Amino acid sequence: MLKKKHKTLLGFLLLLIVILIAIPIIAKNYINNNGKELIGRTINLESLSLNYFTGRLNLEQLLIYEKNERDTFLFVSNFNINPNVISCIGGNYIIQDLEIIGLKCNTILIDTTFNFNSIITHFNSEKEIVEDTVQVKYAIEKISITNSYISYYDKNLGSKIALNNFNTYLPNGISWDNPRLNILSDFNFTTGGRVDSKFNFNVDNGLYDLHLNSEKINLSILFPYLKDMMLVKELTGELNTDLFIKGNTHESSDLDILGSFGVNDIIIRDTFNRKVMALAMLNIVTDSVNPAKDIYSLSAIKMEKPYVHFELYSETDNFSQLFKVADSTVVVVEDESESNVFVMIKDYVVETLEGIKASNFSIDTVAIINAEILYVDHTLLQPFKYTVSKTNLTAYNVTSNADSLKVRFSALLNNKGELFADGILHPKKQEDVNINFRINKMSMKDLSPYFHQYVAFPVTKGHYSMSSSLVVKDKQLLSNHKLFLEKFKLGKKQKHEEAYNVPLKMGVAMLKDRKGNIDMEIPIEGDLADPKYKIWKVVGKIFTELLVKAATSPYKLVAGGADEDATIKIKMSNLIAPFNQKNTTTLDRIAEVLKEKPELTLLIEPYYNLETESQKMAMNLAKSNYLEIANLDSLTTEEITKIDALNPKDSLFNYHISTFVLLGIKQQPMEQKVASMYNPKILKQKIEQHILNKNKALYKYLLNKEVKENQLKNLVEIPPFFNDKTTVKNVQFHLLFDLIDDDEISD
Repeated sequence: MLKKKHKTLLGFLLLLIVILIAIPIIAKNYINNNGKELIGRTINLESLSLNYFTGRLNLEQLLIYEKNERDTFLFVSNFNINPNVISCIGGNYIIQDLEIIGLKCNTILIDTTFNFNSIITHFNSEKEIVEDTVQVKYAIEKISITNSYISYYDKNLGSKIALNNFNTYLPNGISWDNPRLNILSDFNFTTGGRVDSKFNFNVDNGLYDLHLNSEKINLSILFPYLKDMMLVKELTGELNTDLFIKGNTHESSDLDILGSFGVNDIIIRDTFNRKVMALAMLNIVTDSVNPAKDIYSLSAIKMEKPYVHFELYSETDNFSQLFKVADSTVVVVEDESESNVFVMIKDYVVETLEGIKASNFSIDTVAIINAEILYVDHTLLQPFKYTVSKTNLTAYNVTSNADSLKVRFSALLNNKGELFADGILHPKKQEDVNINFRINKMSMKDLSPYFHQYVAFPVTKGHYSMSSSLVVKDKQLLSNHKLFLEKFKLGKKQKHEEAYNVPLKMGVAMLKDRKGNIDMEIPIEGDLADPKYKIWKVVGKIFTELLVKAATSPYKLVAGGADEDATIKIKMSNLIAPFNQKNTTTLDRIAEVLKEKPELTLLIEPYYNLETESQKMAMNLAKSNYLEIANLDSLTTEEITKIDALNPKDSLFNYHISTFVLLGIKQQPMEQKVASMYNPKILKQKIEQHILNKNKALYKYLLNKEVKENQLKNLVEIPPFFNDKTTVKNVQFHLLFDLIDDDEISD
């Protein structure tokens, strides 16, 4: 039988064991029952265990609810903390390891309030905090968070970013006497992509270094933030990084960056589901970037298959609509929320770059490969769509201190023509450039909507080639442009009020050579420093003057080079007389122009004064009657000579006339006496018949000069007769050049 003191000791030990066993249970129940008092939230803890020999504390299935007491805010599958009991008793609070397994944390932002704000508020005390000047010696030798899940839900934007397989390690822990932190992290995005990072930070001086490696991060996670600023329907793409960053938290711009940054398969679609921007690949490789030290050294910038779809409307464009632009200068963003990552990045970049001047930069290689731009113009009467594709740009050794920089550019124009350019730029003097470029066989028919809009002529055929050199030095422009239009052809003129009155078709016809091509050279010079000098106005003026000069050139050729109105006049003092030498000289020049320009035709407009010509015709009839010449319509040269030689004042001729006129008219002038002998209608018929005869003579004369029949068809038709009573003294044949209908011209 045990002695009484032994029983007492045994009972005490049993009681102690019961108490030790009960403490975790009591602690667990206390936590579960007093969660709101402890942290302001309901808590559910499944298990709490304590190793009294090692001091190791283990919590299992710890659940902290949201304020609504239904949803989960935080869940921990297993929480282990292993203190060094002896050190803690000695006043050194050392924890050998802290381990969190299976953490699940759901962070939610509503307006500007996070779902954990109430927990923080709960711990804010209005009691005055007495500062403890005694230094606490603490250390956690190893920290790990493994197999965890973290999500962030921005209800303002409808954005949710979730990380799974989240692991973070502090292999060297944290310590009161060691300011250096070493943090290793890796995790996956639930939408796709993985991140690994190594972060070293010195708490005392703010120095840090970071190695950030990411693979195939799905950029769709940024879509809600982009949608907050742009009218877009979809964002796709991937992000890859392998960056080494060193810096100081006390100075945001004092950081060194090297490594690579890249995106792949970027596509942005607008609300009409149109692909407006895309990028197959962008890769930036940095050697050394330090904004604070003004160092920007890049190994390469490479871009593959960038794509832009641009549409122009009468008062806006699709990009202004895309970026919520109210007018040309103001970008409207309804709510620049602090939670919008794009806004935060923009603000950070502006703050970081403020006052920084990139005067020391170098890029070994710049390359843009297979770029494409789709341009659609809705401002024209006819739809216009044009694609510039297979665009390549390369530049090497791009440095700020270089005297010159060579750039090479090429592109395919609407899947037909080619554009090549070589340029020399001057980084130290950016206004100075030297560029040579050429265009090969660009289809002019593709530009027909602009021709239709501004000059009312559609383009039906033709290719455009060009070779140009352009030099700008000290703001002095010196350029030369060789243009070649091959088989350029315009359609029939359209009727609309938008077009300018430019003699384009005639000008083009006169600029063409015998092969139907236009080959010309145009120099353009000017002082770009002169605010009155507008390069595009100069170019427009040159082409307008060129077309006008070309359109009037056949008349100048006929006039022997002298300035002449756009009308050729063959004057005849007597209709029965043949063409004189001056007339035939004019006709010979007309023949040369028509043979040189087979697309031209000749129009004729006869002008005469009916009263004057009736008197002349009556005189010719009276003379022929007196000379007994039977037919005035088919005179020989000898007969014409006799008629011209007969003087109206001849006494015998006067006596002859007096026998035909009435007594009351005999005292009138000879012209009136003769005119009274004939019916005015007969005289008019005779005049017009002789005009027609002259048309036939013109036709025959020009045919004999090897002018084509289709160029003279208007001469055999009965023309309109113009009775001019004021300015015309003699019969005048007005000859005009026009263009033959397109279907009558053989290519």
